[in-house]
Amino acid sequence: MTREYIEKMYGKGKYQDLTIKFNNRFRECLGRFWWDGSVFQIEYNTLYVMSNHDNDAALKSVVVHEVAHIEYHEHDRDFERMCRKFGVDPHGHPDMAKVPKKQFVVRCESCGFSKERFYDTSPKRRLKRCPNCNSHEIRYRKIPGSWYYHVGDLYKRSS
Repeated sequence: MTREYIEKMYGKGKYQDLTIKFNNRFRECLGRFWWDGSVFQIEYNTLYVMSNHDNDAALKSVVVHEVAHIEYHEHDRDFERMCRKFGVDPHGHPDMAKVPKKQFVVRCESCGFSKERFYDTSPKRRLKRCPNCNSHEIRYRKIPGSWYYHVGDLYKRSS
């Protein structure tokens, strides 16, 4: 799918040296484009691709977004124009895309401060004190339930 959009967006034969990879470590980003001076590379979030394998619109949005970065490195007007030309919101996802959900919550027992996280950090890297009240009463716990949510469901809950 990526190579198809490169041809549609930039013409045949361009960017043949592009490397496409899947990254199991991505939690917050769905894809990443980078260039080290000699090699173009696009990496996709493995969880996102696998959970949306049957959702062409969700995959198309990430592919077009990352492919547009080949020519437009910043999220400027030209970048947005290129994404919209191919029917993709440059900063959004289709309503029924499944996106990874944060799995852990950090909570202060003293003041009630809480923050959701994608992963449980190692004991050495965990918060030792609450950033709100400076208390040592910090607890980490797993959030029960599925590891993804539908973007459309998120909008329904917030309205």
